[in-house]
Amino acid sequence: MSAQALIDALDRTAAEFGHPAEETIRRENWGKHLLELNLLLKSKGRRVLDVGGGLGVNLIALAKLDQGIEVHLIDRFDEYREEMGNRMGNTDKAMKLLKNYGVKTETADILEGKLPYSDGYFDTVTCFDVIEHLPVSPVGLLKEIKRTLKTGGELILGAPNAVSFFKIMKIILGQHPYIPFAEWMSGHYYGHFREYNAAEYRSLLAAAGFSRIKVLLVSEPTGTRAKRAVNPIIKAGFLLLALLEILVPRLRPSVYCISNK
Repeated sequence: MSAQALIDALDRTAAEFGHPAEETIRRENWGKHLLELNLLLKSKGRRVLDVGGGLGVNLIALAKLDQGIEVHLIDRFDEYREEMGNRMGNTDKAMKLLKNYGVKTETADILEGKLPYSDGYFDTVTCFDVIEHLPVSPVGLLKEIKRTLKTGGELILGAPNAVSFFKIMKIILGQHPYIPFAEWMSGHYYGHFREYNAAEYRSLLAAAGFSRIKVLLVSEPTGTRAKRAVNPIIKAGFLLLALLEILVPRLRPSVYCISNK
């Protein structure tokens, strides 16, 4: 699979989602999506589940690559109701896209009981930017994910770094690092409850029974924002931040863990 083929698949996916999701994909999460798709393709899984995958950008792009992969998505989809005004859009359009590309979807609260899949069914499970949204320990969910993986199957977990440089700067400036106060008070809060650092992500996976845990600290979405920001002052700020993250890896904004059952 060539890098250009992957870029083309994501480009066409962004275009199909349209405004406002397209801007979010291209100007903020482009590098993250490409990284996650590369990790998925390297896993060589024939049956893939994305837990809490939202509107399925990665899975639709993966389906466009026509690799013969059986793809599944489970999410509660609450935050994508029309009235929520989510910047990724709403479920109506996304569900049509998911169906068109053969993505099998389940609507369920991933914290309520067992995931609706058989033991050992999946080769690869992804869980990107999910566990920081949980108001409880994610170990129970991670154990459920492990149950659905075949022996030797792979979990690819991605989530924000609680001690990133950007969050440290917010604290220095007197701001909460990840909970917007207005959203918290609105009664419809879907933000982050508890973020973790790299060592804590490793500990969570070990507590759930995973082994051979590889941890990556990634300078995304900073890299994408630095390259694609329109405002020159904002662009310069993200370029400086990206340089600092290169120099001090532990302060990078995203953590990815790849581990086996």
